[in-house]
Amino acid sequence: MSRILFILFLTGLSTNMSGQLNVTFRSSVNYNESLNDIWGYADGNGEYALVGMRNGVNVVDVTDPDNPVDLGTPTGPSSTWRDIKTWGSYAFVTNETSDGILVINLGNLPTPLTANDWYYLSPDVPGEGTITDCHNIHIDEFGYAYLTGCNLNGGGTLIFDVDTTPGQMAYAGKTPPIYAHDSYTVDNRLYTSDIYAGEFSIYDVSDKNNVTFINSQTTESEFTHNVWINDAHTVAFTTDERANAPVGAYDISDPQNIVELDQFKPIETLGDGVIPHNVHVWNDWLIISYYTDGCIIVDGSKPDNLIEVGNFDTFIPASTGFDGVWGAYPFLPSGTILCSDIGNGLYVLSPTYVRACWLEGKITDESTGDPIQGAAVNIDADQANLSDSDFAGDYQTGLATAGTYSVTYSALGYESKVVTVDLDNGVEVIQDVQLTPLSSIGGSVIRSGNGEPIENAQVRVVTATGSIFATSNGDGIFEIPGLSDGIYEVYVGAWGYNLLAQQINLSPGSSASFILEPGYEDDFVLDLGWDSNGTAASGTWEIGEPLGTTYQGEASNPDFDIVGDIGDQCYVTGNGGGGAGNDDVDDGWVTLTSPLMDLTDYDLPIIEFSYWFFNAGGNNNPNDNLQIMISNGLVSTQVALIETNAQWTSFSFQIEDFVVPNETVQIQFITSDLADSGHLVEAAIDGFSVKDASNSGVYPEFTSSALEGCAPLSVTYSDPSDSTITRLWNFPGGTPSQTMEANPTVVYDNPGIYSASLEASVQSGAVYTITQNSLITVEGPPEVSFSFGTDNTTVSFSANISNATSYVYDFGDGSNSFELNPTHEYTEGGTYTVTLSAANDCGTETFEQDITVMLSNIFDPQSESRIQAYPNPFTDNFTVEYEIGNATRAKVSIANSQGKILLSRQLENQNGNLQLGDQLSPGVYFIGLNIDGRVTRHLKLVKI
Repeated sequence: MSRILFILFLTGLSTNMSGQLNVTFRSSVNYNESLNDIWGYADGNGEYALVGMRNGVNVVDVTDPDNPVDLGTPTGPSSTWRDIKTWGSYAFVTNETSDGILVINLGNLPTPLTANDWYYLSPDVPGEGTITDCHNIHIDEFGYAYLTGCNLNGGGTLIFDVDTTPGQMAYAGKTPPIYAHDSYTVDNRLYTSDIYAGEFSIYDVSDKNNVTFINSQTTESEFTHNVWINDAHTVAFTTDERANAPVGAYDISDPQNIVELDQFKPIETLGDGVIPHNVHVWNDWLIISYYTDGCIIVDGSKPDNLIEVGNFDTFIPASTGFDGVWGAYPFLPSGTILCSDIGNGLYVLSPTYVRACWLEGKITDESTGDPIQGAAVNIDADQANLSDSDFAGDYQTGLATAGTYSVTYSALGYESKVVTVDLDNGVEVIQDVQLTPLSSIGGSVIRSGNGEPIENAQVRVVTATGSIFATSNGDGIFEIPGLSDGIYEVYVGAWGYNLLAQQINLSPGSSASFILEPGYEDDFVLDLGWDSNGTAASGTWEIGEPLGTTYQGEASNPDFDIVGDIGDQCYVTGNGGGGAGNDDVDDGWVTLTSPLMDLTDYDLPIIEFSYWFFNAGGNNNPNDNLQIMISNGLVSTQVALIETNAQWTSFSFQIEDFVVPNETVQIQFITSDLADSGHLVEAAIDGFSVKDASNSGVYPEFTSSALEGCAPLSVTYSDPSDSTITRLWNFPGGTPSQTMEANPTVVYDNPGIYSASLEASVQSGAVYTITQNSLITVEGPPEVSFSFGTDNTTVSFSANISNATSYVYDFGDGSNSFELNPTHEYTEGGTYTVTLSAANDCGTETFEQDITVMLSNIFDPQSESRIQAYPNPFTDNFTVEYEIGNATRAKVSIANSQGKILLSRQLENQNGNLQLGDQLSPGVYFIGLNIDGRVTRHLKLVKI
């Protein structure tokens, strides 16, 4: 038996009693193993949840949604994936391990199941063999089962008759052998989710022996996970199991001309990497299992404007990844929604379905009547909302709650406007808006020295709501529309010139002139024409503010550009955020190439830049690299081959060491990840410049006695030049921080990465400034901590360790482990001090926590113990009735949902009752009966 109706003081439990919209929590059931999909069943006697588990299917009577009753668990091979559908009084269950199809006879419910109520089938597919495992199953209105992702037919859909002989499966047909993750069939139209092709396909299955392909449609994130059709069979709703992917709506009324209507993403976690899993449709509402965002209800009755009208988040705290709600079943006659949370169990919910309050219209320029694209529409409401106008100026938005709202319309270059609107459920309100344009600001970009105009110079003005861009014409003239009076950060640049960053006061009707010095400098705050190309499926070089990702506690994609340059952008391979593998380089190569550089006027050109390169994970040892190439149009030569170095690192080289400098010099940055390797590959480039060593202050170089070591680290610097007259050294973070000594010794007391610079004047009178960024790495002892989750007496540990070469857990019970994230089984309940020690060449650090392990659902017959609490849920207080038999020492304890004990009461009598709870806030609590030092009984309580 895997079900636990009452869980005591387990810190891994999270029950959300707030943060919900139009959905009411009724009850939950916790399990000591992970869950997967869920389905429901109803007959004349009641309603039931069919809960997919790693090792079986738990059948729960939810006729009374406040008091779920366990009716038994048909078991099966251990599998992460199970899918469940019903026909008649039978449930058919797939798994991805073995044994074929589990069939459960539900006809005797609510009588608890016995071993005679379930069995396994291994259906035969003519010419291919027998089915051992499948990923998913769907059953249409005619009693045909559609199996997908099986061990036969290349994972393509297999069709079986489950109607003619109840509880049995007879082969009927199949689709082409194209792997399908899931399917949906209605009115003899089969819709398959071809996940690896990134599309859904439509087939005519009127003749099961002659399945006919109709059409297919690529979905937004090209990882089509599931598809479900609306009640009118005119719209398909899809999910892609990718971070930040949308739920898509497609008009399929003409299957030869499929048209995307809208996309839905939860606004509150937009861009956080949250993943949609499955969508189901009931009465034109979408019920979506959205992993860590829980269960979300969207009004799909107007499929071109999808609005969230309900939600219940089961997974606390906020997070991303493959946790939270796997499945949500909305089809019970009572309307009850059943949710399977992977780690937190079954949730029984009661929705209040409402139609959306839609707000739509067109936004135009008051002067010209032209549509305004990209205008932001924000309703001042508690519910998060967001909308932008499209190329035609049209916008669509809405809320779940009716009322009178202030709506702000804003766009770059226009005065914002606030409009009051009345919104009602099920009503589409049309509100057209005209915005008043602000006056333009003109200016010019010219070359230093001769004042010649610079064509194609890029001008970026940073405002409170975004950036406005302009490009100079052949006369160096540019125009920026729609700026109000104010002080703005302005970036100006052109390839072949140094960047300019200024804060200037601009006002409508004014003009500004910018002077650029010749040179090559790019901090990527502007797009100066670098070329990005490649063959990889993801991870293409792109410019932007980097979105950090991590892998096993280490930064994989940078979260910031280099310190000290202009702006906050860089070039990075994929910038989708979320998990480390979401947008890294996969299945091919990517190349970043600079525009041409004319270096004929340079005496000794040197290229400087900073790079980031991360390589880890995969199916074998990571062996990818970042290749740096230099070309002059005649010869192309490799400068360096960089291996993993997940930090910003400065790099420079003298061009003539590799090619002859001429008017067609280019630099390339190339990286790749071959198909099937599965490696994580991330690269970034920032702070690019070309300097002339003969006059730019690059030489002379200086050296250091050490580049890395443990704190406190002593480093001696040397200036090898024999022409230096005076020196001014700067050592940020070191002691001394500044000196004029010829060969100073500097001490770094704290771990970190440090730069050093030398300002040197030489006999010729020239003054050079030499800076070596990120030169010295000072290490310290490791940083160490861990978190944990409990599952009865099993505790899973997750370490957060940096800068360690070895580590060991002491579990407090005489045993230890050298694994990074171990799972430990305690043989007895109690409180244990767990210590994690980590070491490196610089020392050892330890971190310890006390962990309370209490045995769940353990009953000692000799104690004759009993505990009962009522009412449950309660509002003010509740009564505890107890019996402790012949025990001499007993107490009752109350803990919150995080396992913290809030109060304890010693029991003086062998039986009796207590009044408790008036001091508790609304929430979920656990009450336990402790006899002679161990827990014998426990209950879950809800205060509302």
